[in-house]
Amino acid sequence: MNFLNFLFSSKDKDKFSSDKDIVSNNQIVENSTTDNSEIIRTIKTIWNYEILFLRGLHNLRVCELSLLTTKYIDGQEKAEILIENFKEIGFLKISNTYETINKKYTIPKLKEELKSRGIKPQGKKEELIDRFISYLELDSVDKNRIDEEAFYIIQPKGWDAIEESHINRINKIASIEDYIYILLSTNKINESIDILLKIRSYAPSNLGAMVGNIESFITSERKILEYLLKSTYLNEFINIPTSEVEKIRAKIGAHYLLSHLGLKSKNIEQKLIEINPTVDCKIVTDFLKKEPTGIFRNYDASSNVDLAKIISHTILFEATNTVQRINYLKQANEIGIKEIVILGGSEDCSLCKGKPRSFETKQPDKIPILPLYPGCTCCYALKP
Repeated sequence: MNFLNFLFSSKDKDKFSSDKDIVSNNQIVENSTTDNSEIIRTIKTIWNYEILFLRGLHNLRVCELSLLTTKYIDGQEKAEILIENFKEIGFLKISNTYETINKKYTIPKLKEELKSRGIKPQGKKEELIDRFISYLELDSVDKNRIDEEAFYIIQPKGWDAIEESHINRINKIASIEDYIYILLSTNKINESIDILLKIRSYAPSNLGAMVGNIESFITSERKILEYLLKSTYLNEFINIPTSEVEKIRAKIGAHYLLSHLGLKSKNIEQKLIEINPTVDCKIVTDFLKKEPTGIFRNYDASSNVDLAKIISHTILFEATNTVQRINYLKQANEIGIKEIVILGGSEDCSLCKGKPRSFETKQPDKIPILPLYPGCTCCYALKP
């Protein structure tokens, strides 16, 4: 019940969709140079709200349906119509008396109920439930009380539909991520952010972290993507062609954008290995052969997965820290703050040793550029 209350709101009423509207990656690539109608159609159908509603019904008491529908679509009437449809096609059922008692009562509690009514309390749970049911046939008050505890049960066909919808959603997200990757590959940052905002407009309420001041968010993300797409931190150390380095940055950017909504079609390290399965990064391998610090202490220098993860982290962290550094220096100048603090690293970090370090804002050239090394988790903060 809490999941559905979190998921739906009254503004979601027009979002019912069909999972049949899936656009393949190839279709999107073909259309990306002309218009984005296909990707918009895919965005509109990422979430099948009927199936999400079905998933939320599982184990929900029938008498509590009104709690689920207070913020959902057209309310109780629409929900009841959907439920009848689900029951008719074999997706859903309402628990019978046996199932209700079995779910509601533990064996000790069931024995207690029987004993209080003068019924033999010994035996297996199935026997106890059968005796209780026989008693309820003679006591309409108790029978009505048990019936009020009836709950919804998703049937195998319903679970199959939920799984199919989940797979379709993953495919759609993969298509959208590929589309954003194409945009970022040609430095179309504004168009990429527009796609993210479009997804947000069709998404379930409260999805992801992209909330609050949208204009401020757009400004910040535009700057981060600009720096990410021209990152040079690892350029001279990655042993692959420049064109593939550009692909890596675009992949990281697309993955990063969708992360704001919790939408990731595949682990970023898998994506980078797909670009070049023999990716090698000298600065990382040299670093790992020593005694690595930070979040990569236990990483394997011979593992392409670990290397790809470090590359992704470092490039993204460089971009976000660069924007943060610029913003903080600007704020410090405007409000008269004299120091910027670097913090957040581990005790064995060669920069901060696990303790905050202060730098004067009047000497910005002496403020270290983060990340200082692969795996560095230090970040900037304004000193109060």
